[in-house]
Order: sequence, then C-alpha cells, then structure tokens
Amino acid sequence: GAKVGPIATVMPAKRICRYAVVAAGAVVDREIKRHELVSGNPAHFMGFACVCGRTLWYANDIVPLPHPAICQRCGREIEL
Repeated sequence: GAKVGPIATVMPAKRICRYAVVAAGAVVDREIKRHELVSGNPAHFMGFACVCGRTLWYANDIVPLPHPAICQRCGREIEL
C-alpha cells in the first residue's frame, strides 16, 4: 500500500495510489499516482519510490531514470 507521513492532510475525494509515498506534513490536493513521491503544500512531485519504500529517483537529478527502474535495495524492477 501507500505510505503517508505524520500530519499529512489528504483533501476529500483525493486518491493515493498503491506504493505512493506522501511526506510528513504534505497537503494532498490531487491524485497521487503509483510509485510517486510527493511533499509540500500543495503536494508536488519529488521523484519515485519502490515497493520497499526506497527512493528511485529525484526530479532534479541530471541522469534520467531508466525504464524499468531497478531498486538498488531490493532488486525489483519497477515499470513507471
């Protein structure tokens, strides 16, 4: 399932998809897609997360994310 940090606020009728990660204190005002990592107010995209919770890639990295992504912690291939 998804991981939601403490004090995060999810607005009514907003969906958080499987394996998404919402940072502590984030305000979710839109649908959060699978494997998406968000933070802030309003919640904005920061990168992607594996099933195990490890961050796969940050939005400001220079190297683009390969498809599929391979988690360095658990070895899973994640299709984004």
